[in-house]
Amino acid sequence: MHMESFYITKEAIVKREGNTIYIVREKEKRSVPIHNLRDITCLAPVTFKSGAIKYLLKSGIVVHFFNNYGFYEGTLYPREKSVSGEVVINQARHYIDWKKRKKIAVEMVEGIKHNILRNLRKSTKNVEQYIRDIEKVDIEGDSIQEIMNREARIWERYYASFSETIKRFKLEKREYRPPRNELNALISFGNTLLYSAALTEIYHTHLNPSISYLHEPSERRFSLSLDIADVFKPTFVHRMVHDIVNHDVIDESDFRSEFKGVFLNENGKRKFLKEWENRMSSTVYHRRLKRKVSQRQLLRLEAYKILKHVMNDKPYRAFRAWW
Repeated sequence: MHMESFYITKEAIVKREGNTIYIVREKEKRSVPIHNLRDITCLAPVTFKSGAIKYLLKSGIVVHFFNNYGFYEGTLYPREKSVSGEVVINQARHYIDWKKRKKIAVEMVEGIKHNILRNLRKSTKNVEQYIRDIEKVDIEGDSIQEIMNREARIWERYYASFSETIKRFKLEKREYRPPRNELNALISFGNTLLYSAALTEIYHTHLNPSISYLHEPSERRFSLSLDIADVFKPTFVHRMVHDIVNHDVIDESDFRSEFKGVFLNENGKRKFLKEWENRMSSTVYHRRLKRKVSQRQLLRLEAYKILKHVMNDKPYRAFRAWW
């Protein structure tokens, strides 16, 4: 069955009537097809009636909440379908044991590095110096902080290359609380969607989303989603941002300025979401599986690879884009 993601970009009330979920606004009442729904992402203030919450939890639908500025607020996470104490114990062991944790964290950054270099090598612009600088970064380190510092060096050089590869907007530097310009706003919004998508896919595995390896586990965020999202950002978010800007899908009229920040307006969000869903549902040929898979499915496959690693079934190899 083809599962869909549903996005709410305007203030609304969500209620249940019988076996149907409705999105209600002053002059609008819209039903949501619950039977083939994967998750709901709320990108505006949304009120859920208790009947709707119970029905969504019972149906195993994950609901993500972000405020008007794209900052993560929380997730309504249904009771896990497939709880495995053995997996959680092994996940924790791979976090507590530094050598085990380091192996996963370094491999994740190797994946990030590969995917960034893949993007740069596909570029027709003058990016050779950025490629050389990133290639020189040695990811090995004696602590998570060291590894993350080296990862940050890679990101810094990569973001600097955007001045060559993106024609309409300038990044200057990565800023996200709040994003200070249009390009930062696009990247932040894309990262928000990717984080949500990764968390939804983790829900369908035995993994505990709060035990992570590159990022420090946090009580307020599902940090394993951050780990997985970082590996996919260059391929899923940055390629898309380049395309929608360089092909004039998004322009200055799609943003609003507020509280010393720049954010996508409602029309800009709709454009972005349309392109995002088209890409996430598009397929690529998976050479190991010898079949086509959607780009969204790659997130769940990544979670399964981590699961197999902590269960000592197969060493983890981070996603590396091949297209």
